[in-house]
Amino acid sequence: MTTNQRVFLHNMYFYKRSFNFEVYTLLQAMINCNVNVLVNGVKGAAVNDLLKSLFDAKNQSGSTLTIGTDLKHLYPKRDIKHLERYDQNKEVDASGVNTLLVNGVDQTNLRLFLKMCKESQGIGSLEGKTLNFVLDELVDLMDDKSSIEDIAAIDFVLTIESSKLVSMSEVILEEGELQLRPFAEYIGGNEYRFTNNVSEQKLIQMKETNYEEAERFTQSLSTYQNELPEQSSSGNRYFQTQ
Repeated sequence: MTTNQRVFLHNMYFYKRSFNFEVYTLLQAMINCNVNVLVNGVKGAAVNDLLKSLFDAKNQSGSTLTIGTDLKHLYPKRDIKHLERYDQNKEVDASGVNTLLVNGVDQTNLRLFLKMCKESQGIGSLEGKTLNFVLDELVDLMDDKSSIEDIAAIDFVLTIESSKLVSMSEVILEEGELQLRPFAEYIGGNEYRFTNNVSEQKLIQMKETNYEEAERFTQSLSTYQNELPEQSSSGNRYFQTQ
């Protein structure tokens, strides 16, 4: 997919079958609660398509700063500033920016991305070396001015393999250790296993931003958990349910 085209969330669901309708509903609700999201996948996965589709699905865009992918020409009515490359040695004026979109989180822009996650909203993609150890990879990218607590500012990690979204997880910081706790896991065919275990603190945060969309997210997740047969949990070392 080229940067000259918009990527629609519903097209990824309906045509590309990157996820099913239930996941589509959750993604649309959560992104409009201004949560901080990192899309993770190894090289060749459709991480950038999902990243751009999440931005496209945002109703409340405000002012956006993009790094790595210039979207200004695709959204002429949105307030978008673009940096092709980010130089961490130069000060960037992010005042008034509501959303930072980073196509390719790396060592040079991670600190800015985490800063925006804490202060407003960060949406980023990371083409990592593995699917299962994205938190470790972020720790490896940190400089001496960042900490594990900063990484915990990321609310959710979406893991994509090839063109399939295989998990949606909440980032948890517990006793000084980072974990991913999945609430949606791909189990084959076009089905997912849903677990209604997103933390109360996260849900309150989402409701404070957009009560209606947060309620849709909560009620949908609760309904989906009851609809599908229980499956065994992933063996990922981070995937620990409550």
